[in-house]
Amino acid sequence: MEKENSTENYESSLVRKFVDDLNKGQSFLQASNQKPDYVLNASTNEVFQGINMIIVGQAMRDNNKVSAQALTLNQRDSLDYMSAPGTKHIATAIYDKYDAWWRKNDPEVIAGKEVAGTHKKNADGTYVKDKIFSLIFAADDIRKRKFVAERDEEGNVVHYTEDIYKKDKNGNNILHTSDGKTKLKDGTEISFKKGDPIIEHHKGAVKGSYKPSDERIVSTQPANLPPLYSEELAPIPKRKDDSTKEMFVEKLAIAFRGKLQGNFEGINFSKKEIAAIADEYLGHQNQFINAVKSAENRANMTVSEYNKMMENINAKNNSMTEVNQNVHVNEKKASRKH
Repeated sequence: MEKENSTENYESSLVRKFVDDLNKGQSFLQASNQKPDYVLNASTNEVFQGINMIIVGQAMRDNNKVSAQALTLNQRDSLDYMSAPGTKHIATAIYDKYDAWWRKNDPEVIAGKEVAGTHKKNADGTYVKDKIFSLIFAADDIRKRKFVAERDEEGNVVHYTEDIYKKDKNGNNILHTSDGKTKLKDGTEISFKKGDPIIEHHKGAVKGSYKPSDERIVSTQPANLPPLYSEELAPIPKRKDDSTKEMFVEKLAIAFRGKLQGNFEGINFSKKEIAAIADEYLGHQNQFINAVKSAENRANMTVSEYNKMMENINAKNNSMTEVNQNVHVNEKKASRKH
């Protein structure tokens, strides 16, 4: 995440942009789509969903990207890709950091020292960060990299005249932690011992640097995505009441499903409803993100998942009924003894 943006400021600006886009009629959720209209992670092939569907989907629309694919900064770098000259990240995605919360199988919870579901704290008493922020790049702007050799004034390729060792941030040599071997580009095999300094550039290697090539990682043609789910999806639950939250979650769930499955006419919020959303969530970004999660869950529920959920609910209700009946019987037995 960019340094000038604190977590709170970023999330607050996210809610403000969402409301502003709706007011201007520029939200990607307001746009109809006959075919599915979601964004895939170009590295994992997973779909950006929930809050990141809003963030990344809107950014792709705002920046006129057509590949329907994007990836994080870490993914771009780990795959040895580079951004095309003059391009930059288009958004900042938000991911939950699940290990920021105590889970039932954690040793501390099992030992009774902590309670499952509670937020972990640092040694100084502050809460552990529960979100990760990742810069997002449109795959449209990503290129495979190429090595460009350095040349002298006469056009000759320049070589290293001595070994160049890898340094840490303090300028100290980084050492090998075990014995091993490495193979140079010319096929020469080099052995090293634990404790030897790591050689970043071997003597005789060509000097140069990596630069983005002209080779794209995705097509320049608009994406043609299939529906995300082939399994039958459960009907989206109707709002439970007339609250702003229930109205928002219901309509957002319909929009999410329309983007994932296609044949979507576009979300339709009235000016009054947009004003109500603004009143409800501006300054309350955590509640906004939680509402988005609820909408995501409703949009993605399959019939089999819905049936399983209802089975569990019915089983729980039957169990509670049985317990209450036993309690009632025991109370009657006890009353007869007096």
